[in-house]
Amino acid sequence: MRTTRLAAVLGPVALTAMLCGPVLQFAFLNWDDTVTVVNNAALTADGRWTWAWTTRLLEHVQPVSWLVWVAVAAAGGLDAAHFHAVNLAAHLLVVALTAVLALRWTDQIHRASRAAHTRDRTEVVTARAAATAAALAGVHPLRMEVVAWISAAPYAIATALALPALVVWDGRLASQGRIAASAMLYALSCAARPVAPGLPLVWLLLGWWHGRRFRDSLTAILPSLAIAIVAGTVEWMARRPVQLALPWSYRLEMALTAPWHYGWRLVRPGPSTALDILPLDPQGSLPVVVAAAAALVALTAVLWSLRRRLPAALVVWGAYLVLLAPASGLIASGLQARADRYAYVPALAVVFGVSGALRLVAVTPWRQTAVLLAATAAVGGAVVASQAALRPGASSRELWTHAIMVNSANDMAHYNLGATLAGEGRPSEAVVHYRAAVTLNPAHADARANLDRLEAATLEQEGNRLMDDGRERDALLRYAEAVRRDPARRHAQGALGMGLASQGRIDDAVPHLREALRLGNTDSAVPAALGALLAEQGDLIGARQVLESQLRRHPESVALAQNLARVMAATPGLSPADRRRTVLIADRVVEATGGNDPRALDTLAEALRSAGQPDDARRVRARAALLAKTQGQAALAGAIERRGTIPR
Repeated sequence: MRTTRLAAVLGPVALTAMLCGPVLQFAFLNWDDTVTVVNNAALTADGRWTWAWTTRLLEHVQPVSWLVWVAVAAAGGLDAAHFHAVNLAAHLLVVALTAVLALRWTDQIHRASRAAHTRDRTEVVTARAAATAAALAGVHPLRMEVVAWISAAPYAIATALALPALVVWDGRLASQGRIAASAMLYALSCAARPVAPGLPLVWLLLGWWHGRRFRDSLTAILPSLAIAIVAGTVEWMARRPVQLALPWSYRLEMALTAPWHYGWRLVRPGPSTALDILPLDPQGSLPVVVAAAAALVALTAVLWSLRRRLPAALVVWGAYLVLLAPASGLIASGLQARADRYAYVPALAVVFGVSGALRLVAVTPWRQTAVLLAATAAVGGAVVASQAALRPGASSRELWTHAIMVNSANDMAHYNLGATLAGEGRPSEAVVHYRAAVTLNPAHADARANLDRLEAATLEQEGNRLMDDGRERDALLRYAEAVRRDPARRHAQGALGMGLASQGRIDDAVPHLREALRLGNTDSAVPAALGALLAEQGDLIGARQVLESQLRRHPESVALAQNLARVMAATPGLSPADRRRTVLIADRVVEATGGNDPRALDTLAEALRSAGQPDDARRVRARAALLAKTQGQAALAGAIERRGTIPR
């Protein structure tokens, strides 16, 4: 007997482990994982243990889950395999506990039925029914999202804490100590994440099933009911910033159709999308609302009429509804319309019902054989379907590619795939999906911004090629468009400013050169040009500030030093010390150019003149003019000579 029951528990656990084991090789996903783990410095910061109890990151209250992740990070660092192991371990524990509870409740269903008086292999049949339920709880495709996605771990952790609460006390007559222990486990589950706020009502249903008086059952659940109310309120407050103002007609449609949607997915899973996005213009359908409500009332009425013959069926249906209600869509937060993880807890009520149904049917040898074959086929089919359901969770690219395959009109899936491809250094492919996201949803600001950034980069590269080919005018058009698309492109800002300056458009050039510096420009030619332009505008003080600060960053820059010397030489009222410094800077420029640059010599002449050394200035200027003529720069030579004749 014990061996049979142990096999009913360990068999589904082993099957689930074999199916889901590959998740240990999966990567982090750009679907909350970057926020919860990868870029979450709080997981490893000094105050991480306190932070876990106070944070409202991602609009959730889940201190126990945060503590688990903090412990994982402390033990093994931010290794995806370790975090996936948490999901898998919690899910395996859920499978084992499902088997334990299925064995218990299937026994009770069998004893309460007329079939209890038939002669059959009670223990073996019960174990098969319970094992089938546990296996479906482990390998059904609807469960794979929670297993494969690190950020969904709170669902598995919370459920793994809620099920022991049912093991300790399942609604029947029990000591106050057992009821209190159950409430404590439930409190821990709610602290991992309140995924089962309806569990106290399930205890109430179980109490009715066990034949307890309503008043006694209600008294016993009061502590857990208080915990559920507090946890639900805190979670609702945390989600308030992302609650959406959806029409009530749409919310009502979502809530009333949710039991049928997830029920059908339990029967026929089909491919699922990681992010079932809300419609851009959500509107409820009155015929759908009426039909869904009528179906709910009708099925409930039928089960109520059968409450004496099949009380467990009414308990399963009621438990499914109350556990699903918080995630049904009546209260909307975030952009997710439906998700497989929302059914992680409610689906357990259904698999327990499956276990009981299998046990009730298998009362004769031929029925037992038929049930065994059907159960094997169902579990085998679930394994095959789940292998396909797990595969997209291996990487962000696979996840969002699959989501687009399921729904090509999903703008968020296109956006996330674009972000993935951009991060992989595949910008041309990323642009395709950003464009798709913007086409599907013109108000998608992030997709528009990322698309502009990538297209700006392409425009900048085209500008660089055109500039290298000597097509300055066309290059400036590309730079201008790049800056319009992405003002944060510092190279495009600088190149545009330099190009405008070369055309004599000083007033247009200065703002772009300033912005390039603000963005962290690293090319010394940009501040050198800006300093010269500011001086031409008459802002000698501003020019000097720019040139001096940038010369400290680029001490090797001859252009910066030369322009600074010219600006200081032209600045009235400098102290004698500054005048001497001007000569020193200009002299170093001449030295750096080997004495063969007429402009550098002209700058030294200006510095000497401003320092009160006119004879030296005339001598150096004459040398500069002669050198310019020798190098064939007649215009420059003339300008230098004219400067020498202007009274100063």
